[in-house]
Amino acid sequence: MKQYDLKDLANELNISERTARRYVDELINETQIIRENKYKFSYLIFNSIVNSKQNIDTELTKSDNGVTEYFTDEEYQEFQKRLTEYPILKEQIQNSKEYLSTIENQMEYFKNAYNRQLDMHENLIQSVKSFSDNLTQRNFIEAKEKGLDQ
Repeated sequence: MKQYDLKDLANELNISERTARRYVDELINETQIIRENKYKFSYLIFNSIVNSKQNIDTELTKSDNGVTEYFTDEEYQEFQKRLTEYPILKEQIQNSKEYLSTIENQMEYFKNAYNRQLDMHENLIQSVKSFSDNLTQRNFIEAKEKGLDQ
């Protein structure tokens, strides 16, 4: 006997696997769960669910031009909680983006300040090197004038 899983049922009815699971649970009190929490059921159950739910869901989705999704009470409560949290989370994300932008601007400012200091240090090192070279040449010239180079 061929076995079908929730994915087969969901594809046949064009619904989610979660809704298909509810259909199976409605039809039988305890569904046999086989390895990895996957439902397996016979052709009779498969056809029974398809035939009983296909007409109802077609009417519902035609009237509202959408997909009908069924929730348990716990899932509905979780869904409602997520809906109420969404605006708060969206605002927090926006605030975080603004904060990140501010930090990026500060980093750019500090990077530019660091580069200016680096340029100043390089110029200072170049000046010291030039001064040292000039001092060495002056000492050499004075030593030559005094006859100390021999």
